[in-house]
Amino acid sequence: MSTQYKMLDLFGGAIKVELPHSFVDLSEYRQIPDHQEVYGDQRGLETILVDITQRPDDESIHSDADAFDFHASDIMDGGSLNVGPVLEVAIAKLPEGTSSRLGFIYGNSNEKGKYQGILLLLVRLAAEKTDLVISIVMPEMDEMDDPILENQVLGARYDKASAVMDRFRETFEIVDWSLLVNDEEGENVEG
Repeated sequence: MSTQYKMLDLFGGAIKVELPHSFVDLSEYRQIPDHQEVYGDQRGLETILVDITQRPDDESIHSDADAFDFHASDIMDGGSLNVGPVLEVAIAKLPEGTSSRLGFIYGNSNEKGKYQGILLLLVRLAAEKTDLVISIVMPEMDEMDDPILENQVLGARYDKASAVMDRFRETFEIVDWSLLVNDEEGENVEG
């Protein structure tokens, strides 16, 4: 059975993207910060988070690869972290030359001992001084010695998350660039 998708308006319609019909807006069930959109799969445990952040102002960040590692560490919030291969990817409806990286991270970020796998997409918008951090979280995984090499353990969950992320990259569009901040005073300006 093929997955059916629906077009969604994120951040009040400033961003548009397609997600599977089975994903629902979790802000209808719990409070979500204004800089995030969170959707959960009604038929599974997976969630997708779209987070708008200022580019990190950290002296240790010298490259987009460093920024990816920074955001991956932030997501795991001090828990164990393994980073698989990270690839430069394109986002179809963003300007050519936009830096985007996609990778798989894996680790334990809670005290229950359960692990989570995360398909992480980092989109760096230099002119807007903004990073978009998109993550598809696959929680409640058993510990693996090397999840990248043990893809057979990830199996269907990883394949599903990859398909959702591919569709996300194909359909993601910023309609209202004024949502993004690009000046020192923090005022919204067109990109």
